[in-house]
Amino acid sequence: MAAAPPATLRFITPDKSEIVVLALGVHNYKRWGDIVTNDQKTGLQINGEYYNSGFRASAREAQLAEYSVKNAQGRNFQLKYVEPNGNNLKVQFIIG
Repeated sequence: MAAAPPATLRFITPDKSEIVVLALGVHNYKRWGDIVTNDQKTGLQINGEYYNSGFRASAREAQLAEYSVKNAQGRNFQLKYVEPNGNNLKVQFIIG
């Protein structure tokens, strides 16, 4: 697959104090991933920011196999493609 819209998963704590979106996709036959924290937008809204010169396009173009970030509360989020090549990609998403 050359490219496809990313899949996004949005995680929200019960009190809505922490929100994180995991975005995963394929660009130019290579996997990519990103983690968005501290943003009230839905996954659908964030999806569009990876394309059409959106400000998240650089995350897609970086095609990282691993990425980690902390949110405003200091919680760490990490993604790691454990199967980064081929047609059956696998990713770990660690919250901690």
